[in-house]
Amino acid sequence: MQAVLSILLATFAGFGVVMSGSSMLVEFFRWRRRWQASLEQQHGPLPMTQAGQQPRTVTTPRSGQTNHNQSIMQNQQDSNQG
Repeated sequence: MQAVLSILLATFAGFGVVMSGSSMLVEFFRWRRRWQASLEQQHGPLPMTQAGQQPRTVTTPRSGQTNHNQSIMQNQQDSNQG
């Protein structure tokens, strides 16, 4: 009988922890969404990035590098065909 009660208590305790954690996550994401909306109203829209990503900068290759890279690719294709 004590084993059954222990399992039930553990089940209810685990369920409570999971529900509390889920509720905390939901409230955190709501707060973050409100915070971002208030920043957009004050400062205008911010660039959107996915979580963990930094905004990318675009670099253009120098003309010498482009020709060099193309010749390497051509050499690799020729060696694969031969």
